[in-house]
Amino acid sequence: MRYVRTHCVYDGCDRELDNHGARGLCAKHYARERNAGNLDRYALLTREQQFRAMTQERDGCWIWKGHVAASGYGLTSIQDRTVSAHRASYELFVGEIPEGLEIDHLCGRPVCVNPAHLEPVTPAENVRRRDERRKEMPA
Repeated sequence: MRYVRTHCVYDGCDRELDNHGARGLCAKHYARERNAGNLDRYALLTREQQFRAMTQERDGCWIWKGHVAASGYGLTSIQDRTVSAHRASYELFVGEIPEGLEIDHLCGRPVCVNPAHLEPVTPAENVRRRDERRKEMPA
Protein backbone atom coordinates (compact mmCIF):
# COMPACT_ATOMS: atom_id res chain seq x y z
CA MET A 1 0.00 0.00 0.00
CA ARG A 2 1.38 3.40 -0.97
CA TYR A 3 -0.12 6.48 0.65
CA VAL A 4 0.22 9.78 -1.12
CA ARG A 5 0.69 12.63 1.31
CA THR A 6 -0.90 15.95 0.45
CA HIS A 7 0.32 18.04 3.42
CA CYS A 8 3.73 18.71 4.95
CA VAL A 9 4.78 16.34 7.74
CA TYR A 10 6.83 19.04 9.54
CA ASP A 11 5.47 19.46 13.09
CA GLY A 12 2.80 22.15 13.12
CA CYS A 13 2.82 22.76 9.36
CA ASP A 14 -0.43 22.38 7.44
CA ARG A 15 0.88 23.53 4.05
CA GLU A 16 -0.12 21.50 1.03
CA LEU A 17 2.71 19.84 -0.81
CA ASP A 18 3.70 21.11 -4.24
CA ASN A 19 4.40 18.69 -7.08
CA HIS A 20 7.72 17.70 -5.54
CA GLY A 21 6.79 17.06 -1.89
CA ALA A 22 10.29 15.78 -1.20
CA ARG A 23 10.27 13.49 1.83
CA GLY A 24 6.81 14.71 2.75
CA LEU A 25 7.96 18.29 3.35
CA CYS A 26 6.71 21.49 1.75
CA ALA A 27 9.30 23.50 -0.19
CA LYS A 28 9.99 25.84 2.77
CA HIS A 29 10.61 23.06 5.27
CA TYR A 30 12.53 20.91 2.81
CA ALA A 31 14.95 23.80 2.19
CA ARG A 32 15.24 24.53 5.92
CA GLU A 33 15.95 20.87 6.81
CA ARG A 34 18.33 20.40 3.85
CA ASN A 35 20.34 23.49 4.83
CA ALA A 36 20.49 22.33 8.46
CA GLY A 37 21.49 18.80 7.40
CA ASN A 38 18.46 17.20 9.09
CA LEU A 39 16.81 15.44 6.15
CA ASP A 40 17.77 11.97 7.38
CA ARG A 41 15.01 11.98 9.98
CA TYR A 42 12.41 12.27 7.19
CA ALA A 43 13.89 9.58 4.96
CA LEU A 44 12.32 6.43 6.37
CA LEU A 45 8.80 7.16 7.55
CA THR A 46 6.76 3.98 7.88
CA ARG A 47 3.35 3.76 6.23
CA GLU A 48 1.79 4.17 9.64
CA GLN A 49 3.84 7.32 10.31
CA GLN A 50 2.98 8.71 6.88
CA PHE A 51 -0.70 8.07 7.51
CA ARG A 52 -0.64 9.56 11.03
CA ALA A 53 1.11 12.66 9.65
CA MET A 54 -2.11 13.29 7.70
CA THR A 55 -4.21 13.41 10.88
CA GLN A 56 -4.79 15.74 13.80
CA GLU A 57 -5.94 14.34 17.13
CA ARG A 58 -9.10 15.93 18.55
CA ASP A 59 -11.28 14.48 21.33
CA GLY A 60 -9.81 11.02 20.74
CA CYS A 61 -10.58 11.17 17.02
CA TRP A 62 -7.91 11.23 14.34
CA ILE A 63 -9.22 13.98 12.07
CA TRP A 64 -8.15 13.51 8.44
CA LYS A 65 -6.22 16.59 7.20
CA GLY A 66 -6.04 15.46 3.58
CA HIS A 67 -8.71 15.76 0.92
CA VAL A 68 -12.28 15.47 2.21
CA ALA A 69 -15.10 14.67 -0.20
CA ALA A 70 -18.42 16.52 -0.22
CA SER A 71 -19.84 13.53 1.68
CA GLY A 72 -17.56 14.41 4.63
CA TYR A 73 -15.34 11.34 4.28
CA GLY A 74 -11.58 11.69 3.92
CA LEU A 75 -9.93 10.44 0.74
CA THR A 76 -6.43 9.14 0.13
CA SER A 77 -4.53 7.39 -2.65
CA ILE A 78 -3.27 3.83 -2.47
CA GLN A 79 -1.39 2.47 -5.46
CA ASP A 80 -2.85 5.21 -7.70
CA ARG A 81 -6.45 4.49 -6.56
CA THR A 82 -8.56 6.93 -4.57
CA VAL A 83 -10.02 5.25 -1.49
CA SER A 84 -11.83 6.33 1.67
CA ALA A 85 -9.30 7.30 4.33
CA HIS A 86 -11.23 5.48 7.08
CA ARG A 87 -11.15 2.22 5.10
CA ALA A 88 -7.42 2.70 4.43
CA SER A 89 -6.86 3.31 8.16
CA TYR A 90 -8.71 0.15 9.15
CA GLU A 91 -6.76 -1.94 6.66
CA LEU A 92 -3.42 -0.40 7.67
CA PHE A 93 -3.80 -0.60 11.45
CA VAL A 94 -6.27 -3.48 11.98
CA GLY A 95 -6.41 -5.73 8.93
CA GLU A 96 -8.50 -6.69 5.96
CA ILE A 97 -12.13 -5.59 5.90
CA PRO A 98 -14.30 -8.72 5.74
CA GLU A 99 -16.10 -9.11 2.42
CA GLY A 100 -19.61 -7.69 2.38
CA LEU A 101 -19.04 -5.44 5.40
CA GLU A 102 -18.76 -1.67 5.66
CA ILE A 103 -16.80 0.40 8.17
CA ASP A 104 -18.91 2.23 10.74
CA HIS A 105 -17.59 5.21 12.70
CA LEU A 106 -18.43 4.52 16.35
CA CYS A 107 -17.75 8.19 17.10
CA GLY A 108 -20.17 9.32 14.37
CA ARG A 109 -17.55 11.52 12.64
CA PRO A 110 -17.05 10.60 8.95
CA VAL A 111 -13.74 12.50 8.89
CA CYS A 112 -12.31 10.40 11.78
CA VAL A 113 -9.80 7.69 10.83
CA ASN A 114 -8.91 6.41 14.32
CA PRO A 115 -8.96 2.60 13.95
CA ALA A 116 -10.28 2.31 17.53
CA HIS A 117 -13.39 4.19 16.33
CA LEU A 118 -13.95 1.98 13.28
CA GLU A 119 -15.92 -1.25 13.20
CA PRO A 120 -16.87 -3.54 10.31
CA VAL A 121 -20.65 -4.01 10.16
CA THR A 122 -23.26 -5.12 7.65
CA PRO A 123 -24.70 -2.43 5.37
CA ALA A 124 -28.06 -2.77 7.16
CA GLU A 125 -26.45 -2.25 10.59
CA ASN A 126 -24.51 0.75 9.28
CA VAL A 127 -27.74 2.38 8.06
CA ARG A 128 -29.54 1.53 11.33
CA ARG A 129 -26.77 3.14 13.40
CA ARG A 130 -26.67 6.20 11.13
CA ASP A 131 -30.42 6.68 11.48
CA GLU A 132 -30.18 6.22 15.24
CA ARG A 133 -27.47 8.90 15.48
CA ARG A 134 -29.59 11.31 13.45
CA LYS A 135 -32.52 10.84 15.84
CA GLU A 136 -30.24 11.69 18.79
CA MET A 137 -29.08 14.96 17.23
CA PRO A 138 -30.68 18.10 18.64
CA ALA A 139 -33.01 19.82 16.21
